[in-house]
Amino acid sequence: MNEKLTIRQLFGFYIGREESIRAVASTKGVFLLGCLFIVTAGLARNYDHHRLLSDPIWILGPFGMAFFSSLFIFGFVKWIGRIPAPTGENIRQPDRLGVKALENLAAWVSCFFLTAPLAWLYGVPYEMFLDVLTATKLNFATLLLVSFWRVFIMLRVIFVLFDLPPVRAFAAVLLPASAEMYFGSILSSLNIVGIMSGMRLSPEDRFLLDATSFVSAASVGVFIAAIIALVASWKKPHGMAWQPDALMTVGRSAWVFLAVALVGWLAVATMMQPKIENRDTLRSLVRQEDQAAVVSFISDKSPTDFPAGQDPFASYYHSLEKKEWLLSFAEKLPSWAVDHLQADVKNLRSEIGSET
Repeated sequence: MNEKLTIRQLFGFYIGREESIRAVASTKGVFLLGCLFIVTAGLARNYDHHRLLSDPIWILGPFGMAFFSSLFIFGFVKWIGRIPAPTGENIRQPDRLGVKALENLAAWVSCFFLTAPLAWLYGVPYEMFLDVLTATKLNFATLLLVSFWRVFIMLRVIFVLFDLPPVRAFAAVLLPASAEMYFGSILSSLNIVGIMSGMRLSPEDRFLLDATSFVSAASVGVFIAAIIALVASWKKPHGMAWQPDALMTVGRSAWVFLAVALVGWLAVATMMQPKIENRDTLRSLVRQEDQAAVVSFISDKSPTDFPAGQDPFASYYHSLEKKEWLLSFAEKLPSWAVDHLQADVKNLRSEIGSET
């Protein structure tokens, strides 16, 4: 009877334990487990930003990036590690059942997908108990923490499964990872920068722009360090093809852990849907400059009817013109909305003054 992958081994995987990594890579069904964990990661990332039914990017994005990153990095691992196909004399344990090259890839992808629960940390609602700028800084710090943690796990997977020397494993992971980091930060910067015709960056957007600029510069440094590591380790021993010691199946405790996580994140996301719908509706009315509709819609709303830390009046970034238009009929708006708009207009005018 096959051994079972337990929740204890899952947690061992997240701290890089060798026996847990071998167990995960040897488990049939762990790919499906990883796919479902990606669903929970998508919910954790986007539960307060996207509509579950009409904005499929919340699930398509994480799956697309997971497939691309896992295959992209594995290509470098196989090339840099010069890992042979697991056939004939190249099988590390010839007395056991041979493993096809595709199964080496499947083991790697399964391990990569299983890092998805690290993204649960993105779901911490800092903005509910901190100001927006501080929450933005903590969200960025969380992003860095998860990135470093994921790199650590994948380095451990390479050490354990493919016997790559540490320096070469460093190069195999960080060459593609730094390239992804660079282009991702460039795209993020382009997404943030929308300063034209009265639009200005809020303090939190300005912080993110500076942070992404730092990340893009750091990624270039990491890429150069990885190239140096690759050159220095080129004559080191090759990696070896992976082969499981014994086939396992996913145990009940692991499935229960997944089920609890999936139901929990779905519940959180479902509770946020009315607030997201309110935010999107109000933003649409502001863009249309429909005064009567804005007044009617917001008359019975309070700040708790919208996602915390998000500007319900945003119109293509923080448009000074739109917010001044809203204040032109301030007497018809709730006091909380007027206070919010006045503070935003003051900050935006200050930003404009500092730029001139």
